[in-house]
Amino acid sequence: MNDLGQMATRWHECVGERAARLVDQIVSFGDLAAHAGLAAQRAGMPAARVAICHTPGDAIALVRQELGEGVAVLI
Repeated sequence: MNDLGQMATRWHECVGERAARLVDQIVSFGDLAAHAGLAAQRAGMPAARVAICHTPGDAIALVRQELGEGVAVLI
């Protein structure tokens, strides 16, 4: 979603707002994706269910902790 130009931040926020109603947890990676995580929190998702990661390794470690039967991951 890096190629969204001037609307990149707003579209990431839209993803976060929608995700707050649809998913159990958000793990974001990168500066733009952080907007999705923050928007999810503003939309009512508990902060404990939102992880804003700054390295791929951090994101991978968090996802691995949560993986189990019936878990879906959107990358």
